[in-house]
Amino acid sequence: MQVYQCPECGLHYSDEDMAKQCEAWCHEHKSCSLDITKHSIEAQQGKKGGSDAPLAPDTSTPSTSS
Repeated sequence: MQVYQCPECGLHYSDEDMAKQCEAWCHEHKSCSLDITKHSIEAQQGKKGGSDAPLAPDTSTPSTSS
């Protein structure tokens, strides 16, 4: 499978056009578009819930500094 990477944010896509859309958005807005990044390989892996899926930080309890 061919993989394309956005040179602006580093996300990967299986579709070259989507990677180019991501690059254009990132370059113009200096941010990522959720409508585009949801198609990234990283986002798709997160949906599958695999062991390599990124985990959200636990924010349920505030940390205290000693």
